[in-house]
Amino acid sequence: MNQTFQGWKNWSRDWKTKLIAACLLLAFAWCLIAVGRAAGVIKDDKMEPVHKPKPKPKSQPRSQPSAKPKSRPKFRPRPTYKPRSTPRTTPKPAPKPTPTAVPKPTPQATPKPTPIPEPPPSVTPRVRPTPRPTPPPRTTPPFTPSWIPRSRHRHTKDVRAVAYSHDGGWLASASWRISEKSGVPVGEVKLWDVASGAGVRDFTGHWAAVNAIAFSPDDEILATASQDKTIYLWKTSDGSQLGKLSGEAHVNPVMVLDISPDGKTLVSGDGKGVLKFWNIADRTLQRTMTLNISEALRSIAFSWTKNLFATGGESQKVRLWDLQTGDDKGTVTEDRGYVAALAFSPDGRYLASANFKTVWLWDLSKENSPRAQSENSGVVKSLAFSPDGQMLASGGEGDSLVLWHLSSDERRSLSGQRSEISALCFDPSNNELASADIDGNVLIWK
Repeated sequence: MNQTFQGWKNWSRDWKTKLIAACLLLAFAWCLIAVGRAAGVIKDDKMEPVHKPKPKPKSQPRSQPSAKPKSRPKFRPRPTYKPRSTPRTTPKPAPKPTPTAVPKPTPQATPKPTPIPEPPPSVTPRVRPTPRPTPPPRTTPPFTPSWIPRSRHRHTKDVRAVAYSHDGGWLASASWRISEKSGVPVGEVKLWDVASGAGVRDFTGHWAAVNAIAFSPDDEILATASQDKTIYLWKTSDGSQLGKLSGEAHVNPVMVLDISPDGKTLVSGDGKGVLKFWNIADRTLQRTMTLNISEALRSIAFSWTKNLFATGGESQKVRLWDLQTGDDKGTVTEDRGYVAALAFSPDGRYLASANFKTVWLWDLSKENSPRAQSENSGVVKSLAFSPDGQMLASGGEGDSLVLWHLSSDERRSLSGQRSEISALCFDPSNNELASADIDGNVLIWK
C-alpha cells in the first residue's frame, strides 16, 4: 500500500501528467453533459439563445402582385349648402342732404404798378487772352530716309568688312568659305550691284579670311587684305588680279587698309602696331612705321584731312599719331575699357570710340568732355560716319543698330539684323547704309 501511494505521489509531481489528466477529466464531463441533454435528463435554459431569429419570409416572384393592396388616401367630402328660401335684404342708408353753396365775393383786381426802367449797365468788352506763341519749326529734319532694309546679300561665313564704291554703284563685302576642292578655308570677296542687288563677280586668291577692303578714288582698283598676311590689288571691271604687293610683307595678319584721296598711297596695319605705306602704281613698299606700343591693337582709323590716325586696343587708351612722321600726338582718353572700334568724321573734327556698350564722341577742335551714347544693347564692335558727318552708326552684339543724329542728338534703333553686327558703311550719297553680321548677311538700309 505504501508503495502504491509513493508511486502516485511521484506521478503527481509531473506537471505534464497533471495537465493531461485534467484534459481527460474535462472531456469526460463534457461527454456526460451531452448524453444527459440528448436523453432529456438535463435541461438548461441558460444555454438557449435569448432572442430567436425570425424566419425569413419566402420571396415571391415579381410577376405576382402583393397580397395586401395599397390603401388609397381618404378624402373628406365637400359640404353641401342649401339655398336660402328668403333672400337677405340690407336696408340702404338715407342719402345725406346736399349743402347749399354760398357764392364767394369776387375780389376786385388791383392794378400792378408800372416798373421804372433802370439805366442799362456799362458793358465792358471781353478781352481774349493772348495766344501762346507757336514754337518755331524744327530746324533739324527727322531721320531721312526711313532706313528700312531693302535688299539682303548672303555669304556662307561671317562678313568682316563692307565698302561702297565712290560713285555708289557697287558694294564689296569680305568674308571666307571652305574650298570644295581642297577643303581648307579660303578668302572670299563679292562685288554687288546696288541698284539691282545682283552679284557682279567674285575675287578669290587669298588662303585665309579677308579682313579689310578699300576702293581707289576712281573705283578701278579694289585692294584686299587677309589673315594670310598678304595684300592683293584687283581690277573691278573684269575681276582680274593686278598683282600682289611685293617687298617686306607683314609678319602678322593685316587688319586695316586705307587709300589716300589722291589714289597714290595705300597704308596697311596689323595688330602689333606696324604700319606699311605702299606705292599703288608700281606696287612697292615706300616705308614702314612701327609704333611704340606694347599692347595688341583692335582698331585703327585714318584721317587724311588732318594728317592723323588713331589707335585703340587693350590698354584702354585712344592715341593719336602723325600720319607722316609717326610721332605720338597724345592720348584722347584712358581707363574707359578696351577700345573695340574707332572712326573719324569726314572733316576730321570728330573722333568716335567704342568701349563696351558706350560710344564716345570727341571734338578734337575743343578741349571738353566727350558726348556719350549708350543706346546699344550689346558690346559695340563697328562704327561709321555718314559722308556729311551728321550721323554716326554703331553696331555690335545683340543685333542692335543705332543711328545717332549729332546736331539734334536724336537716336534711332533699327531692327532687322539677324545676329552680331561686324561691319558698317555709308554710301557716298548719304541715302544708304550697309550692315553685315557674323552669319554672312549683308543688309542695305534705305
